[in-house]
Amino acid sequence: MTAVALVITHSDELRARLESCISQVDASCRVISANSVDALPALDASAKVRLVAVDFEGPPAQGSATLRVLVDLFPGTPLTAIAESVDAPGVDSALRAGALAYIPKSYSDRQLQLVLELALSGVGHRPHLLAQQAPAAPMSPMQPGSASAIAAGQGEPLTAKQVEVLSYAATGLSNRQIAARLKIAESTVKLHMNSIYRKLNVERRGEAIVLAQRMEAVRRQQVEHGQRGGELVLDWLLPHVGHRHCKQGEVLFRKGDPGRELFYLQRGQVSLDEIGVEMGPGQIFGEIGVFAPDRARTSTARCLTDVELFCLTSEQVKSIYYLNPQFALHIVTLLAQRLVDERMH
Repeated sequence: MTAVALVITHSDELRARLESCISQVDASCRVISANSVDALPALDASAKVRLVAVDFEGPPAQGSATLRVLVDLFPGTPLTAIAESVDAPGVDSALRAGALAYIPKSYSDRQLQLVLELALSGVGHRPHLLAQQAPAAPMSPMQPGSASAIAAGQGEPLTAKQVEVLSYAATGLSNRQIAARLKIAESTVKLHMNSIYRKLNVERRGEAIVLAQRMEAVRRQQVEHGQRGGELVLDWLLPHVGHRHCKQGEVLFRKGDPGRELFYLQRGQVSLDEIGVEMGPGQIFGEIGVFAPDRARTSTARCLTDVELFCLTSEQVKSIYYLNPQFALHIVTLLAQRLVDERMH
């Protein structure tokens, strides 16, 4: 079976950029491009469409209509919308229409590759809008049970478990990943999601995620996830990590060494000698050297046992930091804790 990625755009520049980035993410994936959906060539029966990237420029209704057609043509295939503007109505329109990820054209090639790689893994992306959000349009009075009413805390409320499921879905986790996180059956997650759709009066996952951004209960849950980190952070890191096995007594880095990598400890124990901290499975270390102005290690990391590590380069870490506010919050929490540990020693 031949893996295929579809690129739909009128821009030769964007086409070339997407083709290059997709080939970097998955060299085995053949890229097919067209100016429109109607111009797509007939695909061979052995072709497996793994990704669709669509230029979302033009009137929002036109872009949304194209996405809806693609959802019907390639059900279950990750769709990514690429656009010049980064405003809340445009992003919401793309996600409601079925896009898994929304990518601003201002992203660097590395950031573009990262989002495409996440999309291939079934993980969505919504850009952080910050001050770019457009003023909210005047809203009509909220009717009980409407999506706006529930997002504002009125109407039929979501249960605590539904809030937790929705908060994970809003970070881009699939139903299978949510089930693993909550230690429940995937079918149970689907039931929760169906109940969430009914209560929010929406039909698609993207629509529910758009509303989730406005729900205080979901935001609180996501902040808690970011502070706690752990396996949720690992879900974001896994598509990008390298694996390393180290023997007991091996030194991973010494104080003063350049900080080129961040580590996630999968198995075993590691000591940060100068501050007397011992770490076990599920902990991240090496973050100070990655983010410090001089990029120098502040402590020596030594393997107390044989260890299994996941490793990311500093460039990968900074890209994920930029794209994922929860990961950024987790790193800030780690940095603060590390400073406290150093003061105590």
